[in-house]
Amino acid sequence: MTAALRMDKRLTEAEYFAFEERSELRHEFFDGLVFAMVGGTDRHNLIVGDFHTLLNVHLEPPCQVFE
Repeated sequence: MTAALRMDKRLTEAEYFAFEERSELRHEFFDGLVFAMVGGTDRHNLIVGDFHTLLNVHLEPPCQVFE
């Protein structure tokens, strides 16, 4: 989530949902702004899952790992 789409105004939630239904890409909506989301791959998800597990195994409470 690094760049907002170029729009003259902030969108309402209804406008965002209508926009997202027509879009081939996925976006995130925050405070009226629309941000493009990067698509994940199976390989990426496996790496992230493994990394999460490795961190979690080595941390002592009260430390926690969040996805």
